[in-house]
Amino acid sequence: MKGFLDKFHELKIFTLEDAARIVKSKTYAMTILRGYIEDALVVKIRRNLYAVTNLATKHIDANRYEVASSLTPTAYVAYHSALEFYGVANQVFNTMYVASDSIFNSFEFDGLSYMYAKSPTNVGIETPVMSYGIRITSLERTVIDCIDRIDRCGGSEEMLQCFGMIMHISEAKLLEVLASYDKATLYKKAGFVLSRFRSRFNLSDAFFQTCRERANVGSKVLTSCEDCTEYDREWNISYPDTFNSFDY
Repeated sequence: MKGFLDKFHELKIFTLEDAARIVKSKTYAMTILRGYIEDALVVKIRRNLYAVTNLATKHIDANRYEVASSLTPTAYVAYHSALEFYGVANQVFNTMYVASDSIFNSFEFDGLSYMYAKSPTNVGIETPVMSYGIRITSLERTVIDCIDRIDRCGGSEEMLQCFGMIMHISEAKLLEVLASYDKATLYKKAGFVLSRFRSRFNLSDAFFQTCRERANVGSKVLTSCEDCTEYDREWNISYPDTFNSFDY
């Protein structure tokens, strides 16, 4: 039994199938896991997903990003949760945004809500060095994702605060992500938002020219209509007045 627990600790987070491979029997694995759960040696995160606990604290060793990345074979941390991982979030939320090619039901575990988000593109997903299997959007992908879904970044004011803490970003990678989305409206939104950070991010004229060429010509709103009280003629877009008061 102890040898099995050692193997589970090596995995940190595991499925019933993982446990069955270790003990050589699915039925026996279920029996062992029930005992470990009763003894607080293992916790059930959600259906068919388990984590070992620290023997001293009885809390799981895996962090929120490791849990999120383990929810499905294609799961990865995205939106504001990715900004938190990179240390450029203005606030820490109790919601973990998890994108995935396969659908899972959103759920709560250990005081956090794990929210499913449909994966809009598979470009810009990384596994950081020295991380325990964490899959997460690159900083550039995260920026574009948040512009696309400002509601998943905590709103326009939070987004501006987060972007204001970013020290370096790759123009080429931003364009790569935008191309993978291939959404004319997103080119317009990205051009408008990132024009405010032009100097900070050292973005070229060519970047904004690409955004103009691929943006749609119609007038758009950046977020919900009731919030967009200001209008930018250059990008033909309505936007919240928080953009005018932010110190870029």
